[in-house]
Amino acid sequence: VSLKSQALRCIGDLVHGHSRNCEILSRKMMGDEPDGEPALQSILNVLLQTPELAECIAAEYVIKCFCEVIS
Repeated sequence: VSLKSQALRCIGDLVHGHSRNCEILSRKMMGDEPDGEPALQSILNVLLQTPELAECIAAEYVIKCFCEVIS
């Protein structure tokens, strides 16, 4: 299992059932301004574009955990 997969699973665990952590993640930017992108967009890009199944599953887990809390 790759380090990226493990990190994504940890992010999912952090937001699972924690609305405050979801708020923080929703405001988090990746990269320096003005070229930064929202962290959730980066995670969605991993989900949609990675050829690695483990990374895809881990990114899907983050999105699932996030959506469960905000719904």
